[in-house]
Amino acid sequence: MDETPAAPGRPDRGGARLAALSDGVFAIAMTLLVLDLSVPPGLSAETFHAELRDTLPNLGAYALSFAVLAQFWRDQHYVLTVLPRLDSGAVHLVLLGLGLIALVPFPTALLAEYGGGESVAVVLYAAAMAAINGVHLALLWRARRARAPEAVAGSSSRKRARPRVPGDMVGLAVLDMGATAALFAASIPLALLSPGAGMLLWALILPFKWWIGSRQTRAARTAPGEADDPASGLSA
Repeated sequence: MDETPAAPGRPDRGGARLAALSDGVFAIAMTLLVLDLSVPPGLSAETFHAELRDTLPNLGAYALSFAVLAQFWRDQHYVLTVLPRLDSGAVHLVLLGLGLIALVPFPTALLAEYGGGESVAVVLYAAAMAAINGVHLALLWRARRARAPEAVAGSSSRKRARPRVPGDMVGLAVLDMGATAALFAASIPLALLSPGAGMLLWALILPFKWWIGSRQTRAARTAPGEADDPASGLSA
């Protein structure tokens, strides 16, 4: 694997190949989510409506996992963009994340079928989501540390070389991934006591994502130069 630093915002050829592989894995995982959505043919009107009601948990699990995978794809695309070089450690982390992504349809199916009463189904889903967020957080942290020497070497003033405060867009991206991973992880012991309570905790992700998005938008407006820089954080 070529470890030559890439130009900002322009991944090297190894990074482009890894991004293409990532897109393929995400596309397949998203497509596999719909395989559990089916209604048997030849049903009577009464049975049809009953079968249709039975698909509601599958539809809910599909919608949840599709939205989560879409966010994971966005996160990984961003991280691959800001990595200054693609060394073996970063490649291993990306492949680990893709392996977990490919596994998502399995805990999704368990959640749809048994999430209402089986703690293990909720725990496995939460553990998978927390692990994927953790991998992306490790990649982002690795990218941020790897870019720090470049910022120092390329800066003509000490002020520019100084690390940005945690409230900037990079800090918000770290906060986003870290807090999401922590929230899913916190739902695991709660799900062991009550599966419904564990899943209910996931609802806190929605207002948190909204808050993070509003902060990122505000940061992009106040620092338009940094918003155009791939190293500055997730685009709003």
